[in-house]
Amino acid sequence: MDSRERGQQRRYYRVVYPTTLRPVLLLGDESLPIIDICENGVRFVAGKSAQIEVGTPVEATVKFRSGHDTVIRGTIVRAGAREVAINIERGVTFRLIIAEQRMLLELAKYAVRAGA
Repeated sequence: MDSRERGQQRRYYRVVYPTTLRPVLLLGDESLPIIDICENGVRFVAGKSAQIEVGTPVEATVKFRSGHDTVIRGTIVRAGAREVAINIERGVTFRLIIAEQRMLLELAKYAVRAGA
């Protein structure tokens, strides 16, 4: 493994969502599409109403398409015009991440069968 590959490794398994299957993050009065999530982080589409600053503590609810909701607590670690990232301190379990990945794989299998 070269140094570039080592730099790309992550400590946590990350679920990346297709645009049409994204769960949402309820933050304040906004419902923001989640781009990807893992046990210690979530990246989502930036909202329009609130200016979010790096270092701000956050508590929000993740509403998964499966109907499962979970409250997360963390800190804003990246805030851009299009995307925001939270370092999650509490709220997302490995079991939940695996369930989300399994759901996406099942939906992909179904889509392939339906298109065949």
